[in-house]
Amino acid sequence: MLKSNRAIVIGCGVNGLTCAVKLQELGLDVTIWTKDRVERTVSMVAASVWHPYLVFPRDRVAKWAIRSYEAFTALTQHDDAGVWIADGIAIPTSPVERPGWATEAMEIKVHERSADLPAHYSFRSPIIETPTYLPWLFERFIKGGGIAMEQTVSSFDEAFEQAPIVINCAGLGAGALTGDDRVRPIKGQIVRLAAGAFDRFLFDERDPMTPTYMIPRKDDCILGGTTEPGLDDSIANEEAQIEIIARCAMFEPRVLEAEILGSLAGVRPARDEVRLEAEIVKGKGLVVHNYGHGGAGITLSIGCADEVKSIVATATQMMHTEAINGG
Repeated sequence: MLKSNRAIVIGCGVNGLTCAVKLQELGLDVTIWTKDRVERTVSMVAASVWHPYLVFPRDRVAKWAIRSYEAFTALTQHDDAGVWIADGIAIPTSPVERPGWATEAMEIKVHERSADLPAHYSFRSPIIETPTYLPWLFERFIKGGGIAMEQTVSSFDEAFEQAPIVINCAGLGAGALTGDDRVRPIKGQIVRLAAGAFDRFLFDERDPMTPTYMIPRKDDCILGGTTEPGLDDSIANEEAQIEIIARCAMFEPRVLEAEILGSLAGVRPARDEVRLEAEIVKGKGLVVHNYGHGGAGITLSIGCADEVKSIVATATQMMHTEAINGG
């Protein structure tokens, strides 16, 4: 039975925040419970350009990614959101072909090997400036009447005492919260350079364990990266910084001359595939799990949140009907 129109979202990263805003669109009274404030989440360390790289299951990912692409493209009309469109390239594992998530708006073109580059595809994609976008999203949530509380959650029962709808966007914490041993930490490091070092994004995907990427932003440029499974510390190290710069310099020598602003590290909440599904807890309410996005959290965030919103809308209607019928 639906006891109230309250909902609790666990987690204040990009997926938690986006879900919270989407639930407000349903007229729900939403509270975020979070271990870390938004500025301390791993989402804030993300580069980030829209790119559905190394995340599964492919069919669902494609749907979530395309929806997010459309929404981020629309957000370029909001000057304060920190989203804009850039040109770039991706060098995938062979064969080079049009990706399954491609749409006409992305203007994807396949290119043969040249003197400067291996075979690759070029496309247009949103750059999401996380230091601007996440505070903008958080402010939108607060202006919508939302409340964010610093609170560690050890069980869903704690949340059900306050609300019948719980959205699990706990990231790495989802493993302990649900007993899901498929959740694992993967440490990643990026390097920040002064703005203007390059003007297009680049992904070299040929070695999944050593991804190389370059992302221009308005106030800086991002170089990446590292993939260190099992490490859950957020300490950047100089050795990784040197190695990242060297790899990126193979594509753009200008990075060797650019001012280094520093390095950042974060721990991605990885899983063999994203978990997005509803769970009815008899006599208590609804949990919607939305975690395990790895390095694609921002890329999938709006599409996943839209699906969460749809699940909640359907479930609340069912619970209202049961309440009316005395179920």
